[in-house]
Amino acid sequence: MNVLFKKKCILFALLLAVMFPLRSVAASASDSNSLARQVFDLLNRERETAQLQKLNWNERAAGTALAHAVLLAKNKRLSHQFAGESGVPERLGHSGVRFISSGENLALVDDVIEANVALMNSPGHRANILNRDYNAVGIGVVQRNGRMYVAEDFVHSVPVYSEKEFLEAVVGAFNRARDASGKTSVEVRGDLRLHNSACASVGIPTLVSTNLAGALEVVVFTLSEPHELPERLARQASDAMLKRMNIGVCFRPDRKLGNANFWVAAAFGR
Repeated sequence: MNVLFKKKCILFALLLAVMFPLRSVAASASDSNSLARQVFDLLNRERETAQLQKLNWNERAAGTALAHAVLLAKNKRLSHQFAGESGVPERLGHSGVRFISSGENLALVDDVIEANVALMNSPGHRANILNRDYNAVGIGVVQRNGRMYVAEDFVHSVPVYSEKEFLEAVVGAFNRARDASGKTSVEVRGDLRLHNSACASVGIPTLVSTNLAGALEVVVFTLSEPHELPERLARQASDAMLKRMNIGVCFRPDRKLGNANFWVAAAFGR
């Protein structure tokens, strides 16, 4: 009976050893998320005070920010990029966020209030918080030795499109523009040659048009939001003689043009 009792005690002790670490980790993650949300709320209050639109919470950007905050705490210092780590735009891009522009704030503080005050009193960090171009943010907070490491990753996020979806959206915007100017819709064809040209494009239409017999005009441009047609395409939309448009779209994000960048090549005929 004593042996059985001892076995039960040992089993109970083992269960406690397993359960408490799990609870500790869960509580730590919960605390981190709670602190991040508090920082987020204070940030949006500052934007409200400045009569700016509130930022949306972006979960993917928050994951990126948290991963970087972990590195801040591990290295016990602030840096936007540690050895072997990608830069801010690349980290956000790898997370799956589609964005036009991005920025990052970092802070090492004692509490949430101090984080907000310190960042707002720093011109560069304040500029990120009150940047009209950003529409979303993700925040990561890690505590170590009684202090908080804070990372705020800002983005101007846009919807995620496949190449096919982006092409269809551009064509839809083009035909709506024609309809608004009293012109009939045109025949539109996806063109593999134009797709390949868009993927290899450096923005020079003549390099594309030499391969397209019968094309009266070729336009090559970049877009991140398919509903905002560039002037060159809008001009074609008002051409009453236009009968057809061949088009190719290629997703080509880069540091200069943004993580959501598409190249578009379109050829027009009458």
